[in-house]
Amino acid sequence: MSLYLCADCGGSKTAIAIASKDGKIVARAYGGPSNFAYLGLANFEKVIKSTVESALKTLENWERTSTLPATEPVFAAAWFGISGVDSPANVAVLTPVLSHLLSIPAGAKLIICND
Repeated sequence: MSLYLCADCGGSKTAIAIASKDGKIVARAYGGPSNFAYLGLANFEKVIKSTVESALKTLENWERTSTLPATEPVFAAAWFGISGVDSPANVAVLTPVLSHLLSIPAGAKLIICND
């Protein structure tokens, strides 16, 4: 697995970039707003899920037809800059959700912070 996910989750849009292990951007997608404080957990998760899936569908040679949550790891690591994530408590709420959605264990390979 050599894909890396970067998500900019803002009040006006969600921007997803997927990079190869050498840092080349290989896919992008944009979705609706994903400010965690305004949307709440369930709606935040829906926006992230659909936007990441949209980015994955644009990858060359992408043969997977399954949707998220991933049954096996798709990304080596992921970084999320999320508006509305203003405390460690917010990160604690989002970590298991994003970990499950992307099949990335909580820890150094799944970074969640305020944008």
